Parts: sequence; structure tokens; C-alpha cells
Amino acid sequence: MCIYCAIGGLAFKVEGLAFSEVPGNYQPFIVPEAHVEATPLFILRVSDRLTDSLSEKGDWTLVHNDISEADMPRLEIYQSSRGWLINMSMTRDSEICAMLQASENFAEAELVVCSPIAAVRDFAINNATMLLFAFTALKYKALELHASVVVKDEKGYLFLGKSGTGKSTHSRMWQEAFDDAWLLNDDNPVVRIEDDGVWVYGSPWSGKTPCYKNARARVGAFVRLHQAPRNSITKARPSKAYVEIYGSCSGLKFTEAVRDELYEVIRKVIEAVPVWELDCLPNHDAAYLCCESVSIKST
Repeated sequence: MCIYCAIGGLAFKVEGLAFSEVPGNYQPFIVPEAHVEATPLFILRVSDRLTDSLSEKGDWTLVHNDISEADMPRLEIYQSSRGWLINMSMTRDSEICAMLQASENFAEAELVVCSPIAAVRDFAINNATMLLFAFTALKYKALELHASVVVKDEKGYLFLGKSGTGKSTHSRMWQEAFDDAWLLNDDNPVVRIEDDGVWVYGSPWSGKTPCYKNARARVGAFVRLHQAPRNSITKARPSKAYVEIYGSCSGLKFTEAVRDELYEVIRKVIEAVPVWELDCLPNHDAAYLCCESVSIKST
């Protein structure tokens, strides 16, 4: 069986899963094949056994080892003439639980899950689709960002920052402070440049917060959060704005071609949308200050 999912008008295909095995966070994004007008961004085939090409790593070169905090996933990225191989572990020190082999342009990929446990399978599918989407959607001027997004007055406000900065907390402050504010996504929204402006979309990937809304909003502003003993906000200079958004983007940043493409997309984004820096406490006053600044002064 296969399913099609669409995010920001960009569809991808997943094969090899029974419908009962499709993680629930994908349900809002499933579309009928008849509604997919263009070639899918990528085709992902899910399997439970190693193929010869996956098990032979003799000519694979390690090009990136994403080692995060102890309780965060780990990715080993290899490259060869055959394309890409990505080993996944659920934590920094745990064993490899899935292997993703992809073509050079990531248009076709095979995911091998090394465990029958449903939670491991869901982890592998989520990470594989997140990675493939980030790698293939860039050419359509779409960015996958590490951010929390609140919608108010029909505009989306993206809160950026490193893990633990307080993005989710600040989103919650907005929802508590403003009756019409609602959460679009809490971890991995998609921002896309379109003919009529810059839009932010919900996605199946929302971190620890189960927020999987198939909805969109015109981007009102980006806000980089900094924990501080008082609340204050300033508008970022273009160079700083670029750095803040670039640091929040997913993608193969260690490759020159991707860096160049990211630069062009981000440049166009910050020409159209303001970027702010908010020093803040985890309180409602920070939400009031932020909202007043980004929704009035930036218009």
C-alpha cells in the first residue's frame, strides 16, 4: 500500500506501510493520489530487512555526524557514488535503529527499520520524512524550520531559538494572553515563498507537542528568543536576521550547493518579513510586548 501526504502544496509518497501502521500525525496531511498534480517530492519505501546495497558500506564516506544532547536523536550521514546513507539512533548513545538510503537528489529513498517496535518505526518514519522533505522542498522555495508558531489575527508568528530557550513557553504565553491566538506547530513548521507572499504551514512534525494542523497563515514576523532578566525587543539588522533564520533551518548545510540555495531563499524571506530579537522572561508581559511590536510596528 502507499499513501500521499501534502504540506505547503508539496506532496510526497510513502510505500510499504499498512494503513494501520501510518503514524497518526500524518492523518491530517493524507491526500488522494488523484489530487497529486505533480511528481511527488520524493518516494519513500519502508522495509524491515536490509538489502545488499544497504549492508555494504565499503565505499561510503562519513560526511557528517550529528551528535546532540544525550537524550536527542543521532544521525550519521554517509555519501558515495550511489547517493546517501543515513543511520539513525533514538539517542546519542543508543544503537542504530534505522537506515535511510537515498538517491543523490533524494527523490527516491528506502527506509529500513531494524526493530518491530511501533515506537521505533514511528521515530524512523518521522525522521526520514522530515529529512527528505527538507532536502527536496528547498528548490520550491520552502524551508523546514525549528520553530514554534502561533497564529493571531490570521498571521503566523514564528519563535526561533535553541532547544530549551522557551519557544513553546512563549507560544503558550500568547495563547493565554490573547483569546484569538492558536498554535499552528510547535517544532517543525514549513515556510514557503509563494506568488502572493510568504506563508507558514503546519506539518506532521511537532516535537513533543501533539499539534498536527493542516493549516497555513501568512507570516507576520520571525522572533528570535533570548532568556533574559527583563523583557525588551529590537528589530534585527538584515545580516543578523539571516543568521537567525539560517540557524533554524534544516538541510544539508555542510554542502556548498545547499548553502547557496538556502542563502537565496532566506534572502527573499527577510526582504519580505521582519525579524525581531526578544529578550524575555517566561511571562505574559513578554507576550504583550512582543505582540504589540511585531504586529503594529512592522506593518
